[in-house]
Amino acid sequence: MDENLIGYLLNALDSDTRRETEKYLQRHPEAGEQLSQLRQALEPLEADREMCDPSPGLWVRTLARVAEFQCRQLSSAPRRVAARSETTHRTWWRRADVLVAASVLLCVSLMIPPILAKVRYQRDIVACQNNLHDFYIALNDYSSRHHGSFPDVAKAAPAPFNVAGNFVPVLMEEGFLPDEVSVQCPAFGKSTHPQYTLHDLLIMDAEELDSRIWNLAGSYAYSLGYRDAAGEHGPRLDPSQLNSMRPIMADRPPRDIVLGTIGNSPNHGGAGQNVLFMDGHCAFCPQRVLPCSAGGFDDIYLNQDNQVQAGRSPWDTVLGDSAAHP
Repeated sequence: MDENLIGYLLNALDSDTRRETEKYLQRHPEAGEQLSQLRQALEPLEADREMCDPSPGLWVRTLARVAEFQCRQLSSAPRRVAARSETTHRTWWRRADVLVAASVLLCVSLMIPPILAKVRYQRDIVACQNNLHDFYIALNDYSSRHHGSFPDVAKAAPAPFNVAGNFVPVLMEEGFLPDEVSVQCPAFGKSTHPQYTLHDLLIMDAEELDSRIWNLAGSYAYSLGYRDAAGEHGPRLDPSQLNSMRPIMADRPPRDIVLGTIGNSPNHGGAGQNVLFMDGHCAFCPQRVLPCSAGGFDDIYLNQDNQVQAGRSPWDTVLGDSAAHP
């Protein structure tokens, strides 16, 4: 009801609402006091009230004037000239600007080394995979000539020359190894090309063999095959098995793996190893224990007896470093 008091004072209410407002004022003395206060507040407006009536036809003339200006073409607005400001000519930076720029530069400088390190790390992994693929081309050519068999290091040379690194001289002797392949993982920088043929290896004495044996396969490990009741068997492609899950080469294992080291290859900072599989694909594996084609999991650097020796079954993969014996 209070909102009707102003309308009551201005005589702007319809008859029904005005009667209800008057009844309300009679029943509520406080509303009367509020009405008095409103009347006093509106009294100054009386001074501006024009009592004279508008001249006849004023509204017609007003509309005609409006129409006249609507039809008139307006003049173009003056072109705005940008106000000169002394700050537009300022060539020096405020202290806040310098602090913000320095903070951004510091953040960027802290981010760059990790980013570059990650880029180099990924580049080394890919370069290593490409190098292993070059090895696979030679291994596949050898397998095609030898009815699916890969080099068998257990039979390639008599003891003590029957080491895993023998596969490199075997491939060289048959002319399969490309010139650009390196026995040094690209993560270590300089490439090292194979140096010794199988003949060079066989004429070495024990002392020379010990000093050069690590250079045969360098940074890589090769399959030692497996041994069962029928004898020793080298790695070979078998259409009845999942060759995509059977490793043939990888980054070399930790040097002290015979002491029970459970870490990854040192070639890529211990974060994992590139593994080349018998079907030719190469993958970076963060763990050296991989799914086995016969089910379960297999440590690619140890046989089922936790030894760096030939596997105990066709599915027991063991990749030995250059000096490992089957």
